Amino acid sequence: QYRAARNAAQQQFRMLEGAKARLVLARKALGDTVVRAPFAGLVMERKVSVGDFVTRGTKVVTVVKVAPLRVELTVPEQSAGLITPGDAVRLQVDAYPGRYFEAEVRFVSPAFRADQRALTIEAIAPNPDDALKPGMFVSAEVTLPATEPSVVVPAGAVSTVAGMSHVFVVRGTGVEQRMITTGLTLGTVTEVVQGLAAGEVVATSRIESLTDGAQVHVGAAAAKK
Repeated sequence: QYRAARNAAQQQFRMLEGAKARLVLARKALGDTVVRAPFAGLVMERKVSVGDFVTRGTKVVTVVKVAPLRVELTVPEQSAGLITPGDAVRLQVDAYPGRYFEAEVRFVSPAFRADQRALTIEAIAPNPDDALKPGMFVSAEVTLPATEPSVVVPAGAVSTVAGMSHVFVVRGTGVEQRMITTGLTLGTVTEVVQGLAAGEVVATSRIESLTDGAQVHVGAAAAKK
């Protein structure tokens, strides 16, 4: 009777262990019916409807993160050495004219993009009021350390053809076409890194009709210089 009772108890115990294992599987199956995103965000697109049959790997929704936002920017090659993580960035978008959004450089790529000869950097924008939306195009101003004064010309004085930029330097009553290397363009001025010296006068109007050696009329303001 003792051995029979012990065998019966062992069988009951094994049945209990099997029930516990089935319970774990059932709880996992129940948990798999709830889809959770790995981060807090908003649903941008729903790809299934109520009643649809889905399997492992089926895309259910597209979720976007709105705070903070990751901003991808490109920096010209000549300014790449000045950018470091932690630099302050000001952002502007067409949706909010005159408003600036603060961000901070988090990552600087170790290599240049061959198709643009530019450096990719990544900034983080807090976006506390959700004004910025994922997918927006932004204009960015990165605060750089102070450097030597640069030569700048009106942006309208620079012509670019086939990737080569040039200006027309005024020599007396004529102009000389000069190839230049440009830097940053901020507002209405463009930085000239190479090819132009400070104090030289450049043509600023009717650029499209000028040619090397063309005769021009020098305005009173330029003549005083």
